[in-house]
Amino acid sequence: MTHTVTPPVTPEDRDTAPAPAPAPDDTPPPAAPNRAAAWAELVRLPALFTVPGDTLAGIAATGARPRPRALLPIGSSLCLYAAGMVLNDWADRAE
Repeated sequence: MTHTVTPPVTPEDRDTAPAPAPAPDDTPPPAAPNRAAAWAELVRLPALFTVPGDTLAGIAATGARPRPRALLPIGSSLCLYAAGMVLNDWADRAE
């Protein structure tokens, strides 16, 4: 594998650089992003795996064992966390 090194662009080069060539008309439009991937990024899916640990730690701190009833607060926490992520992005939409 060979690497080519391009010289750094100076301000003078930027002023005299030719304009990029226009794209031909027969180029396909850019691919639409995968909806599932977009939602996963919006709700920060990898971060959601940390949320149940808080509820489970609270249950363990009381000395109780997790029971099926613990699924309700875990599910609620997941929904609230994801909603907070989405609302945060909505609030920052102007940036």
